Amino acid sequence: TEPELTRYFERDDPGQLPALLRTIPRDRSVFLHGEGTRATHASQPLRPLSGVPIDLAIERGMPVVPVRFTGGLPLAPGGKRDFPVGMAKQDVHVGAPLDPATLAALPYKERVARVSEAIGALGPREDAPNPPQAELPDADARAVLASLVDEAAVPADAWARAFLALVHAAPER
Repeated sequence: TEPELTRYFERDDPGQLPALLRTIPRDRSVFLHGEGTRATHASQPLRPLSGVPIDLAIERGMPVVPVRFTGGLPLAPGGKRDFPVGMAKQDVHVGAPLDPATLAALPYKERVARVSEAIGALGPREDAPNPPQAELPDADARAVLASLVDEAAVPADAWARAFLALVHAAPER
């Protein structure tokens, strides 16, 4: 029912971001990833945030809610991931909303720093992967996963498990 719930923009053309954000209806919230892309390992520091979304929140009178994900990334760099390492559960840390009027009273650079600090203060100081998920529930599922991994070179901890979850949720489809 909401065909444009997710929106993307070209990172090589950050000038697109303000116009794109203004297309979001005023009665909606906006969830932005701080890095603008997925992190690749747990020790990767938060990259500098853009002030554009913060300015939009101030313009619309919307609070900024800091959010941090932990427990899903490996300790060492290893490329982008679509799923948490070992299909582990991720921890989502949600901070107290930052008042748009309070942010507006700060100089531009301090606004961005305040939001970055609020995100960085959430969750554990050192991120580490959570324990991997238990094995697939039954022998049939494990056999299908093994054949996908062997025949189609699908990573065992990625799309194959997602596919199997869908198949087991609605096998008649």
